[in-house]
Amino acid sequence: MTPDNSRSQSDSTPHRIDDVKQSLYSKSFQPKEKRRSLHLHDQGIVVRKDFGSEPLTHAIPSESTTYGDVPWSFTKKFFVSSVGVFGLAVLVALYVVLGGGNTVSTDNVDIKISGPVSINGGEELSLDVAVVNDNNTALELTDLIVTYPEGTRSVTDLDTDFTKYRESLGDIPANSISNKTIKAILFGEQNSKKQIGIGVEYRVAGSNAIFYKEKEYEIVVSSSPLSLTVAGVSEANAGQAVEFTVEVASNSTNTLNNVMLAAEYPFGFAFKTALPDSSYGTTLWRLGDIAPNSKRTIVIKGTISGQDGEERVFRFNAGIGNASSDNSLGAVFLSSVRSVMIRKPLFSIDMAIDGSSASEYISRGGRNTRVDLLWTNNTSDRISNATIEVKLSGDPLDKGSVSVDRGFYRSLDNTIVWDASTVSDFASIEPGSSGRLSFNFSSRPSLTSSGPSFTNPDIMLGAVAKGERVGVGSASEQVVTTLTRRIKLASDLILASFAVYSTGPFRNTGPLPPKADVETTYTIVWTLSNSSNAVTDAKVSTVLPSYVKWLTAINPPGESVTYNPVGGEVVWDAGDLPAGTGFTKSKRQVAFQVAFTPSLSQAGSVPKLTGDVVVTGIDSFTNSVLKDIKNGLTTRLSTDPAFVSGSDVVVK
Repeated sequence: MTPDNSRSQSDSTPHRIDDVKQSLYSKSFQPKEKRRSLHLHDQGIVVRKDFGSEPLTHAIPSESTTYGDVPWSFTKKFFVSSVGVFGLAVLVALYVVLGGGNTVSTDNVDIKISGPVSINGGEELSLDVAVVNDNNTALELTDLIVTYPEGTRSVTDLDTDFTKYRESLGDIPANSISNKTIKAILFGEQNSKKQIGIGVEYRVAGSNAIFYKEKEYEIVVSSSPLSLTVAGVSEANAGQAVEFTVEVASNSTNTLNNVMLAAEYPFGFAFKTALPDSSYGTTLWRLGDIAPNSKRTIVIKGTISGQDGEERVFRFNAGIGNASSDNSLGAVFLSSVRSVMIRKPLFSIDMAIDGSSASEYISRGGRNTRVDLLWTNNTSDRISNATIEVKLSGDPLDKGSVSVDRGFYRSLDNTIVWDASTVSDFASIEPGSSGRLSFNFSSRPSLTSSGPSFTNPDIMLGAVAKGERVGVGSASEQVVTTLTRRIKLASDLILASFAVYSTGPFRNTGPLPPKADVETTYTIVWTLSNSSNAVTDAKVSTVLPSYVKWLTAINPPGESVTYNPVGGEVVWDAGDLPAGTGFTKSKRQVAFQVAFTPSLSQAGSVPKLTGDVVVTGIDSFTNSVLKDIKNGLTTRLSTDPAFVSGSDVVVK
């Protein structure tokens, strides 16, 4: 059968591939173009056939040997180019490093500082600063920046804090030096080391970068411009009065401005008085300017308490004031520490006021107070002819209310006395013996019909225990112990709370008596009064029932009254209330409006309009929290002049 030549090209493709494979693997296959010979002998390389026992050697072609006209590959060209570029880069780098170029290095910028290694505190310090530019290009917009230690002052104004200083040096040409002298007055404790940071900030042409180089200069303050001495006891019995005399003197050749003394008291020390009076609180004295060879003296008095063998440490710091604060030291020149060892009193007494042994007790005017005295003979000997006296003082004391157990009240000087005539044990108290004495008194009310009776009222109780210590075969020795307690009377913070309909700053609407499902509005009024002491952070609050709606109306509008719909709390932030508010000064009052829509289930009842009303505040004299609570308000408007019986009961 004759083959069908009309089949498509795609049908013949497999047969053509088979034909190519057959010819490719045939022994008689010849390429269409004769390839260039690459045999070794054709390249002039001798290939030995007689290896025998001779060592194998390689035939090395001579320089004249050619490989025909085979061109270099791309890889060889790339490699040769890379080597060339690398070599050029090395040459450029060597030129820059060895030749210098115009590069800038911080290693070529140096700061040299010349000055003393020590200086007396309060004297002028002068430092010569040289900024060295060893670069081959200029430093531009150069600034000198100096950081001094805390307490440094300007030479032109000792009141000016001088811890940071910056000055422009302009441009520093290549391979040149810029010199500058800086001056300041250093203060510090004797033999203290001070660090001064001196830096230079600069730029270079063609760059936006800012470069910085810094060095530190250390100097010793060899002497303090002030001397500080503290004189006082090194031992004291618990409850004993102690006194410290502090002397601040000038060692400087210049007048020292704004000198201050700060005291740090230990736990158990009760400050009483100081001469001169402290300038801030009980711990800071502004001594002003002290001229050369002048001094200031401060005497501090108080009482110290603690357990036998305890140590109390007092610290006193002298220096100059902080330029940014009138109530703190800016630089401490020197400190002095004074330790006082507490010893158990030989004839000890302790005092409890209504059961409290605190040095200060908070009470209220018009209350009765009980005081217990506990005494003990802590010696190993007898104490004979013992007496204990307690003196009461203070305007709020009701002198006619004093009642004493086994003692005598001397109303002439408000002193209670116990001795051997009233307490038989006091004739001879054996070692380790102890006992208790007591008395009662009342304070006068802080408020009268005409207003507050006192301002910042308190009552002082000063106790003194005395006796003769009688040792075997030795002379008698008098022992004395003192103790002081203070009773502070808190102010009376008084809240008045009432609801009205016919009066007040708002017009109220709706039926009276209230009717189910019909809205009636009411005005709630709060009034605050305050008696003897200033009160801060006064707040009044209540919670509205869920059926009472807040109406946003407040009078006066300037009062801070807020309502929180989550929980229904109403808060009046009344702030500060001076002593006498509502009596000698105008009372504080606020009013706001609410709406009440009773339900049928409330018919026949007198529903509440508010929850309990609470007022709180801080007594600035006693530092105690004051609180007063009034019952919640109802629809019974007893303070409304138009109120009639029955108008408070919900009707259908």
